[in-house]
Amino acid sequence: MSAYSLPLARQELLHHMLQVGGEATCDLIRPEQTMRAELSVQLTSAMTIVEVSVGGRKDSIRLRRNDRANHLHLRDFIHEVANPPTQV
Repeated sequence: MSAYSLPLARQELLHHMLQVGGEATCDLIRPEQTMRAELSVQLTSAMTIVEVSVGGRKDSIRLRRNDRANHLHLRDFIHEVANPPTQV
């Protein structure tokens, strides 16, 4: 089974949301299946707090405001929420 991933084109949405805050949804894809991720971004003077809800799982991450790679950190975090480790 393939993991869900965020299409490269949607990373621009993450970058935008980290600048302006608010709420958004984006689709995560894998072959023949799509799952929706819901994002809520709250901005403070020093931090960006993002709540992510994917497939009934919810988690949050805090990012420093001045990190230019935040959209990549957020992308990786969304992938972790969407693709939890399988237990044997």
